[in-house]
Amino acid sequence: MNLFELLAREDNHLALVTPEERSLTYKQLRENIVGLVSQLNSFGLKRGGEKISPLEVDDVLQKNWV
Repeated sequence: MNLFELLAREDNHLALVTPEERSLTYKQLRENIVGLVSQLNSFGLKRGGEKISPLEVDDVLQKNWV
């Protein structure tokens, strides 16, 4: 099963549940992903296959990037 098949599940079924019992349905998860893709596109990341790397807050603060 790939990501696209996984995200194609029923809108109202639970996709994610945190230990604190917060949850997202598949519809909410898809909406979040579409929003993220839109933000990345606005930053100029438009081609498939481009790599990005998450930064931890500590990494940013230590390098004075704020």
